[in-house]
Parts: sequence; C-alpha cells; structure tokens
Amino acid sequence: CPKSSMRSCAKLTTAPATVTQNDTDKIVSAGWDVVAVSQAAFIASLYAMVNRIVDGHGMKATPERAAEGGKRVVDLEYAKIAETMRS
Repeated sequence: CPKSSMRSCAKLTTAPATVTQNDTDKIVSAGWDVVAVSQAAFIASLYAMVNRIVDGHGMKATPERAAEGGKRVVDLEYAKIAETMRS
C-alpha cells in the first residue's frame, strides 16, 4: 500500500471534509484498485466512529486493554493488512 493511502486514511480520520478525488487518484495510481480504496476508507471511518463513541462515553483504555486489542489484531491476522499497507 502506498504511503498516500495511509495519509488519506489519516486525513479521513482527522479532517474528513478535506478528502478529495485527488487523494483517491494518488492511491489508485500507486496500484490499488477502487474497491481496496473503498475498503480502506470504510475501515478508517469505522475505527474513527467507534473511537468517538468510546470517547463520548468517557471511557479510556488502560495500557493493558490496549495490549489486548493489539494482540487481537495480530491473532486475527489484521497484521497482514498492515504489512500490505506498508509495501
């Protein structure tokens, strides 16, 4: 995955109204297809939504809970997705 996809996901999370077709075009021109771009946007948006719900309830993660979540990501092989996104 090109770095542009990571930047676009970060932009989608922090400033969604500023995402443009140009952001998508950069990712597609780097080799992703439109379905993959859509899936990345969906995942980034879903995580942002869940984080806002959690924050809205005043819940804070402890280091132990964060570690548990990280382990689940690895166990569920989301790490393969992350590796793909780094390449």
